[in-house]
Amino acid sequence: MKEEKAITRSEQAKDTIPQVANQEKTEEIEEGSLNDIRFGDWEETDWHNNDYFRFLRKCLDACYDGIENEDTEILKRYELPLKSKFAIFRAEPFLLGGMFITFIFLDKPETLYQTAVYSNVDEKRKIVTGYSLYSLRKLKEPSPLTKEEILEIVKENPILQLW
Repeated sequence: MKEEKAITRSEQAKDTIPQVANQEKTEEIEEGSLNDIRFGDWEETDWHNNDYFRFLRKCLDACYDGIENEDTEILKRYELPLKSKFAIFRAEPFLLGGMFITFIFLDKPETLYQTAVYSNVDEKRKIVTGYSLYSLRKLKEPSPLTKEEILEIVKENPILQLW
């Protein structure tokens, strides 16, 4: 009889963060669509490290620094731990163009936030030319993770990172 290994909450959480779009999602994107230009050639690493996440970090930093623009106006409505690092909980393309990102701040791990980062596409050159923050909302669903669990998951999975 095999001895079963006890599974810790941290190990269970590894299956939770991040729930990223995978190759199947990319294949579902209509060929020739703007989202095909955005995500069509993405590999697994692109779903964990991309300009959408970097843009979100840039917007949070700008809001913290008091810079006023369309992107930071969206963020100012919420009490956010702006300088805190965050982890990606979920990331997936959305039909209107860009990416839905659900994330958790390390300094406020009990709360999940979701944003939509839109990306502009130059159809002739078939490239993404810029980003805009379209929305931000605090989710009612509580985060299943603690700060310690997030840090452990990132430590154990080198493809994941804090932003």
